[in-house]
Amino acid sequence: MTMLTLKEKTRPFYLCLLLAIFGFQTKMQGQFTIQSQIKDITNEQPIPNALVRFYHGNTLIKGTISDKNGNISEELPFYNKMIIQILGYETKEYREDSLAYKIRQEIIIYLLPSNYYLTENIVVSAGRKKQKQSSLTVSMESIKPYLVENKNTVRMDQIMNQIPGVNVTDGQANIRNGSGWSYGAGSRVMVLLDGMPMMSGDAGQVLWSFLPIDNLANTEVIKGASSVLYGSSALNGLIHIQSKEISTKPTLHIRTFFGAYDYPSSHPSWNNSLNYQTGLLASFSQKIGKNSIAITGNLIEDLGYRMGEIDKRKRLGLVYEREINNKLKAGLNTNVMLGESGSFLLWQSLDSGYTALNNETTMSITERFHIDPYLHYKHKNSSHSIRTRYLHINNQINQNDPNNDQSNSSNYLWGEYQLNHKIESIQAEITTGLLWSHVSSQSPLYNGFQTSSNKAAFFQLDKHWKKLKFNVGVRLEEYSINKTSEKKPVFRSGLNYEINSVGNIRTSFGQGYRFPTIAEQFITTTVGPVSVLPNPDLASETGWNFEMGYSQGISIKNIKVKADITLFRMEYNNMMEFTFGQWLEGTTQNPLGVGFKSLNVGRSRIDGLEISVLAAGKINRQWALEGLGGLMFTNPISLEPDVVFAKSFYDDPYTFNNTSYDPSNNRLKYRATKQYKFDIQSTYRQRAEVGISYRYSNGIRNIDRAFVSFPLNTSIKDIEQGLLNTALGIHIFDLRIGYQFVKQKIKTSLIVQNISNKIYMERPADLRPPRLLVLQLRYQI
Repeated sequence: MTMLTLKEKTRPFYLCLLLAIFGFQTKMQGQFTIQSQIKDITNEQPIPNALVRFYHGNTLIKGTISDKNGNISEELPFYNKMIIQILGYETKEYREDSLAYKIRQEIIIYLLPSNYYLTENIVVSAGRKKQKQSSLTVSMESIKPYLVENKNTVRMDQIMNQIPGVNVTDGQANIRNGSGWSYGAGSRVMVLLDGMPMMSGDAGQVLWSFLPIDNLANTEVIKGASSVLYGSSALNGLIHIQSKEISTKPTLHIRTFFGAYDYPSSHPSWNNSLNYQTGLLASFSQKIGKNSIAITGNLIEDLGYRMGEIDKRKRLGLVYEREINNKLKAGLNTNVMLGESGSFLLWQSLDSGYTALNNETTMSITERFHIDPYLHYKHKNSSHSIRTRYLHINNQINQNDPNNDQSNSSNYLWGEYQLNHKIESIQAEITTGLLWSHVSSQSPLYNGFQTSSNKAAFFQLDKHWKKLKFNVGVRLEEYSINKTSEKKPVFRSGLNYEINSVGNIRTSFGQGYRFPTIAEQFITTTVGPVSVLPNPDLASETGWNFEMGYSQGISIKNIKVKADITLFRMEYNNMMEFTFGQWLEGTTQNPLGVGFKSLNVGRSRIDGLEISVLAAGKINRQWALEGLGGLMFTNPISLEPDVVFAKSFYDDPYTFNNTSYDPSNNRLKYRATKQYKFDIQSTYRQRAEVGISYRYSNGIRNIDRAFVSFPLNTSIKDIEQGLLNTALGIHIFDLRIGYQFVKQKIKTSLIVQNISNKIYMERPADLRPPRLLVLQLRYQI
């Protein structure tokens, strides 16, 4: 019989005692339940198979893995550290005091991709297919949806002004000073929603208020000529707005807000009442089996800050897609909007800058509707897509002048076939397709019934060889208005070389063109004392863009930074601009026969340097940071300042020099040569956040001389003084503060735009908004 020592005899006793003490402590401290969902912070998609480990000190208590919907649900004893890890994302760690605040609740845990803002940002616009942003041969910026929401954006053109190198004035977008201000002219920047153009067929203008902003995933901006893949309106670049992908988990997002305009700091308001804005935006989406559906809508009412300026609109949208089989998808997108708006073009004077000239305002009742059926087919290395659109626009316009009917309506039919094919044996991919569109317009504004049509074929080859990427593309376009037509071929090519995993150099050359719109050729109207006259002989404009860029990602402790520097040159031939002159013999309605007419004003060039920076990461365990910013310096000049591009009714010559207010240095009109922008947001424990935006431009120096000369200066006053007021530059700051509660489902925010209540002019006879204070409430699941 084996004898036990005293130590061996008492070992079970001590073991039982330790277990009892541990059990007592566990009972006293209790069990903690964690029910969380792990998501990607960039797109809010669930992250499955994430490893989650719980520790007490350095002792591992338990490990688990998130399910296919990113969920974890565990009951645990006391722990004071949790670590979440998965390949492709930065490790997230909670400790001590943050545990009681975060983990013991049902929360959403967001993970940041490990190369976020460096190499793994996936974009689709540059090559009409998914690819890494670091592999592009052209410059691209992107805006994440958090910025759109946190700045209480109700029209997408508002947020565009925060992107380095991009400006929107009176709804006209320009990139790197490729355009100035030319009221009513077509756009040199193409704007897309999920690959479909969101522009009016008759005037080529962007439908900013028609864009759904309540279900956004990303907004991409390509800088430079993009006509090879996107056609006429992409002469200066493109803006591509993308909707969120629909997941199996139901998603509901509701945002409501109320804001009030402050009284101007140095100029009297046009009234003494409270000018406010309010709105409700909502979206719901879910994938059920093979069916995906998203419903979006908004109700907006903005009483504006200027006389008669209102914006009341209602929009409802539907997205439906069905997976017919594992190769074929069919879908239909549609939006309908009813709106009422009011505006004016010219001020009474600088001191009464918020009052309309002669109290004349324009009121519009708008109906817009589009339906977009499509098919996507994918087999092995090829994918095919057929997308179509019918867009109807009807604008009933009232200026209280029976002799000046600006009402107009148009119907726009658009269809495109696209093929993407990968040739794996040579590491290449082909993108090719065909496009057809037709516009019919009926309006006294455009002298009756007008039609235009467009046919195009495009081809692009992308080749990958080790660290070098190369692409080349060509497009042939045929465009016609009524019975006249013309054809244009354009070419592009680019190179991208990977220096390291987060750095590359690139160069690209691209041609572009823009055909005149129905509006530019046939418009006849008056705005206050200003007449606008048609020019059916207007020719298309062409141009090219060349750039060299260097992009590098770096890490500063836990902050990821991507810096990009680009040198660029753009040249345009036959640039179209509205130019004031004496075009007619005097009439009763127009005694002097003067007005603005769209003309081809010759050759121009824009040279420039642009620097942009993106950043995201952690300041410490509790504070996270993300932001974007940039600088742009340009030299926009006329290459033919003394060339006669038109003659008046009495045969007087018009040149760039004699139609310019300040022709020194041959600087093009309506362009600021220096711009600085940044936006920084910091978040505390994923709940409290604070953000600040800044925009600077050195103001415009050159405008049409007509605005400060007889006869316009007798009725449109103080424009020259308005220019002098911006001579030292324009500095605008915005601020926002937000807090999330109720398991991060509810968020409230205070947003202040134009903190200093700066009063300034960006184009002739127009003062920009005074300070605006907004209270926003958001609910999402």
